[in-house]
Amino acid sequence: MEKEQHYCQLPFNTILIYRYPIGRVVPCCFSPVVTGNIMEQPIEEIWNSAEIQELRASIIDGSYRFCPKSCYMISRSPTLDELPPHHREFVRTGQTKLPLTAIERLSDGHDGRCNLACPSCRDASHQISEDEYNGYKIVEEQLRKILTYVKEYDTSLQGDPFASPFTREMLQTMNPKDYPRLEIVSIETNGLLLTPKMWRSMQKIHDLIRIINISIDAATKKTYHINRFPGKWEKLCKNIDFLAKERKKMQNPFHFLLKFVIQQNNYREVVDFANLCEKWGAETFLQQIENWGTYTDEEFWQRAVHLAGHPEHEAFMAIMRHPDLRKPHVDWGTLNTAGITRDAMGT
Repeated sequence: MEKEQHYCQLPFNTILIYRYPIGRVVPCCFSPVVTGNIMEQPIEEIWNSAEIQELRASIIDGSYRFCPKSCYMISRSPTLDELPPHHREFVRTGQTKLPLTAIERLSDGHDGRCNLACPSCRDASHQISEDEYNGYKIVEEQLRKILTYVKEYDTSLQGDPFASPFTREMLQTMNPKDYPRLEIVSIETNGLLLTPKMWRSMQKIHDLIRIINISIDAATKKTYHINRFPGKWEKLCKNIDFLAKERKKMQNPFHFLLKFVIQQNNYREVVDFANLCEKWGAETFLQQIENWGTYTDEEFWQRAVHLAGHPEHEAFMAIMRHPDLRKPHVDWGTLNTAGITRDAMGT
């Protein structure tokens, strides 16, 4: 039986802005395709550039010729019958030039400032130059315009939203009346600056905050202080305890997701991490480690325990068979792209 085709929606509904170079626009985190630069082009031009239209065509015809074949989002994308009606019509008619009203999601990664210097992400806390600061101001003017017609606002893909003055201010001062289409605010953070005081300062958009993702990469104080340097384990746990309690009070609670990037120095803690997530009422999201340019090939190999041939790979695979990792709240995330799946592991 022929497999049903899956249609990634991101190039049809998402604007993602990165910082290298400042204002670079891409359709998703995994695509090598650059569709424009928000500092140099109007959004109308970027949204229907030749590059993005070619990418859309490759999804419609099923070739995905511009996408990494290992992208886990492809298999998770909807089939034709599962697509929203307007998107289904784009596919059926082969339409690659889309109206601006098709933009539903803004993913903001323009500001890389962060309060941590995690070894898997960067080799120092990110500070900005005067040129970057001036560039950010231009990008931020455009972001405010785009926000007026999107349904979802994702923060922050490259740094921490609460370490970014712009993003922090947006979250604290945003008036839902000014953004009538906005339905979802998604916060991706390391959790250290998301204190009870910070949460209360966002009171006006509590009903819009539908997703909170916190990257942790450890289940013990010792490992956390290595992987999320210079974060404080006690402060993180206090903030998460608070959010877990607040979530229980909400009529429509946000989706609470805690992330764990598997690597040589923490894989033995993955079961304890999943159990911590369960205690906090959060989903566990597992990720394979990636090399974002912070490691030499040798350094990456030493950490990439998910790769076959690594000296500790078999020990890692044995741990992944633990019954606690079969629980519904555990998502194997990007491990699936390495062939490490529940089905393959018998879980």
